[in-house]
Amino acid sequence: MFRIDLHLHTDFSDGFFPPDEVVRKSVDGALSVIAITDHDSVGAYAVAEPVASEFGIGLIPACEISTARDGEEVHILGYFPEGYPEALFEFLAGVRADRVTRVRQGVENLRKAGIDIAYDEVVAAASGEILSRAHIGRLIVERGYAKSLHSAFGKYLMPAHGLVPVSRRSPGEVLDFFSGYGAISAWAHPEPKVFDRFLKDFIDRGLCGIETVNRRRIDPDASRYFEQAAAEHDLFVTRGSDWHGYGRATEITGFEVSLETCRSFLERFPKYVDVSLLEKNETE
Repeated sequence: MFRIDLHLHTDFSDGFFPPDEVVRKSVDGALSVIAITDHDSVGAYAVAEPVASEFGIGLIPACEISTARDGEEVHILGYFPEGYPEALFEFLAGVRADRVTRVRQGVENLRKAGIDIAYDEVVAAASGEILSRAHIGRLIVERGYAKSLHSAFGKYLMPAHGLVPVSRRSPGEVLDFFSGYGAISAWAHPEPKVFDRFLKDFIDRGLCGIETVNRRRIDPDASRYFEQAAAEHDLFVTRGSDWHGYGRATEITGFEVSLETCRSFLERFPKYVDVSLLEKNETE
């Protein structure tokens, strides 16, 4: 058995800790393989990779792209067996530009709703490459409109509130892009209410896997259902904490897995994960 986490965030997107610290926390948690999946950004990898190499931890190049379909948020994870293609940088630059437009509109809508924050303050709160609802949420908490980031999302920032626009990118567009460049895609923390309705279309567009375990956003019943669907459609299963490092959740503990359960996925990344070493350690 060994520990793994394929869904981690840094302060290059909406996480709290810098990439090198995320790797060190993963080492402290005895993880063997991780993926930093920042939203619409891959800049953290260059900072994290030397530290991962120093400690001998497998670091898979990855990212998470926010999309929407029928008014529902859909997050797509991409894992890159050959590293990041040049085209990805241009693609993500366009996605981040869309974020700026959405955040500007969201701040304007929130101000109309009586929330006294400014766009420039959101920019100042963002230390990384993207602007996000989390950065807006921190200001909402700071100004006393909510007691926690979780509360800020629950009161103001979810798509159902209609205050901060959802992504203009479609899941199909992102899946097409990932497939075209050999990335292994996975549907992050699927929403049960749309899972069956969207799944076939996503598979037709090249979906490779489903995140079936996510401590923050997938309950045990949904996890079992997703794993059954993955087996039925011959999809990879991934496990991720969706860790951001907020509040009390400052440690990275990952998930204990056997090589048997994730060998087929990890073997797609020989440049970044030494499966033979994992196998040796597991038998010792």
